[in-house]
Amino acid sequence: MKETSPGMRILNPGPYHFFTGPAEGEPMPDFTLLSHEGRLVNFTAERAGRPALVHFFRSVTWCPFCSMQLVELQQAIAGYDAAGIAVFAICPEPVALLREFAAAHGIRYLLLADEEARYIRQVGVLNTAVDPRDPVYGIPHPGSFLVNREGRVFEKRFHADVRVREPMGSLLLYFRVRELNERLEEKVRERTRALEEAQMHLVEAARRATLGKLIAGINHELNTPLGALAGSLRAVWSFYGRACEALTPAQREALADLRRTTEEAFGRLEKLAGDLRKFALLDASGRETIDLRESVDLVMGLLAHECGRRIRVVRDYHEVPRWTGPAAQMHQVLLEILSNAVEAIDGEGIIRLSVRQREDMLEVAITDSGRGISAAERAQLFEPHLRTKGGRVGMSLGLPLANQIIRDQGGALDVASAPGETTVRITLPLRSGESAGV
Repeated sequence: MKETSPGMRILNPGPYHFFTGPAEGEPMPDFTLLSHEGRLVNFTAERAGRPALVHFFRSVTWCPFCSMQLVELQQAIAGYDAAGIAVFAICPEPVALLREFAAAHGIRYLLLADEEARYIRQVGVLNTAVDPRDPVYGIPHPGSFLVNREGRVFEKRFHADVRVREPMGSLLLYFRVRELNERLEEKVRERTRALEEAQMHLVEAARRATLGKLIAGINHELNTPLGALAGSLRAVWSFYGRACEALTPAQREALADLRRTTEEAFGRLEKLAGDLRKFALLDASGRETIDLRESVDLVMGLLAHECGRRIRVVRDYHEVPRWTGPAAQMHQVLLEILSNAVEAIDGEGIIRLSVRQREDMLEVAITDSGRGISAAERAQLFEPHLRTKGGRVGMSLGLPLANQIIRDQGGALDVASAPGETTVRITLPLRSGESAGV
């Protein structure tokens, strides 16, 4: 025979199914409830970014299991406080009863009254899964939600049989395990990031070495015919004066035009060879003292064939001190950023180059009038990722490495983008106070 007295309905509740929410990983709903101290308590404000234990119980008057758990929780409260865990205990009874119970048992944590059971119902703890005639209908199901620092549930401790109650001190173990797991996950993430960065540096070092050899080879192949061409031209122009005497004025003018064109083309080839030599011969591991304006112009000159006449370059250079650091790496950074700027412009456009000093920092800003960078692309700009270019899929390491190089020098690389304009700004701490002049 089933007893129907308040005490016996706890001891002999009968089997039933009960499903609580929210699910693990979901946010714990916010609440504002009156505490046994007589003050309104907001969950988010009171928790203040701390982990939290949110415990639901039935009664402090007729449920002996609930009273036992609340007293156990008080005995363990020092451990919760030491771990920085906020504790909340919620039931549908009036504040006066909670205050009386807290005074009798020396409760220091928050007992909260949800007299209309609105919050209890909101989080799925109010038992309405049984027949309304059942004595347990409409009574909170006892148990606890364990909430992480982000306010999300990471553990739920509810049992189908309400007579099964966990010692409240043991719940601390779940928080400690959670903390250890989070620390371990963070260490794994840090180690993974370090390995990815090391891999990026190895790949880029190999790429730089290959590029250096390629540039050195091209430079050598350029210098040999350039030397021969220079000698031939000197010989040709040595006869120029004597040849002019036998030519008509129109022929002399045509020959003068040819000489100017040839010397201009030869000068461009010599400059290109010189730029390639500078780019290739800088010690990748050593520190050089360079003028950042000259470095920007050097790299921009190597991209002149891609700019052609369709891209206008506007310079805004101020007098700045020379910078001392890994010049080869800085040229690699500039090459990556300027190449991206050129590629971003479809058709005609403008690239604006600015070099200036701001207090104790040097700033290089590169702005292009290209298509801009989407929000999805900005989210992974500084992370290695796959990208499609020219119908091929490859690993994009340029900007992640550029960012790492700048960070290693104590600087920062920032990107601001909107449709029609993207600005990449490099800031670097000064390495030398020597003025570069204008």
